[in-house]
Amino acid sequence: MFFISARPPNLRQATERNLREQGYEWTDLILLPVGAHFASAVDFKAPERRKITEQGYTIVLSLGDQESDLKGGDAERTFKLPNPVYYLP
Repeated sequence: MFFISARPPNLRQATERNLREQGYEWTDLILLPVGAHFASAVDFKAPERRKITEQGYTIVLSLGDQESDLKGGDAERTFKLPNPVYYLP
């Protein structure tokens, strides 16, 4: 399992703790690089998914609460979760 999040790197420890507390185990947790700014989450997440597939993994499922979480390919199936709280391009 891989997590790709647009969270800043200073939230790594809190993010890892939250995931562990919910029972998740993962191969990699990918956060925004230090100082990075992207016009859209797809500009960050799509290349990260591509890197995962280039390592030989097949992304069977990609899910997120924003369309930009899912665009850019490299996943066999995508699912958008409802989140009425916010919208990111």
